[in-house]
Amino acid sequence: MKLTVLSIITCLSFATVYSRRLVIGGRDARPGEAPWQVSYRVLGKSGDFHMCGGSLINANWVITAAHCCERPLKNHLNETIKWGGLKVDRLPFQSKVAKRIIHHKYNMNATENDPKRLSHDYCLIKLVTPAVQSAMVKFVKLAKGYPKTDKMVLVTGWGNTMVDGVKNPINLQAAELHVIDRKSCQGKWPGIDASNVCAVSSDKSGCNVSTKAIKVTLVVH
Repeated sequence: MKLTVLSIITCLSFATVYSRRLVIGGRDARPGEAPWQVSYRVLGKSGDFHMCGGSLINANWVITAAHCCERPLKNHLNETIKWGGLKVDRLPFQSKVAKRIIHHKYNMNATENDPKRLSHDYCLIKLVTPAVQSAMVKFVKLAKGYPKTDKMVLVTGWGNTMVDGVKNPINLQAAELHVIDRKSCQGKWPGIDASNVCAVSSDKSGCNVSTKAIKVTLVVH
């Protein structure tokens, strides 16, 4: 079965809109399941740490969320893209960040709970060292439009696996979801626009589907 991959997620609840990196109720990703997955990392006092996920779209560029690129890029040596594996602390390939391009329609000044912050949440990152495709590394193919309703899709990432609390996994997490049509999504969650996709699941998702759904800012397959 062919899956569409939704690799950058933001959770939406009925009461509030907020930006969190979550993969709740997922499972360990299988080898080769998301060979375009990258870890966007920042250098701290005790070494580099995972900040955001992203996808390799070709040898030179990665796509991630714009809210991951808001901090000033003062020194490209402080930021690294790593890829080529499932364990976030054992990724064999890496490159420094040459530059970042945030979508011109992304509203960086919107507050975290403002639906406008969800719109055009895209950022392109140029690699200093090009990525090379292999058995474990592939470039993702960007989708040409909104996926069909009820299409099975896949969310992947190393985001927090707890709604209340913090538990960041070592193994890449994955969860299967189903796309819901944009009109239904907009009816429940004002602020959703053409730059967003909604997907839900009855048991496993990036959020608790009894009260929440998934907004994704990147659709690839």
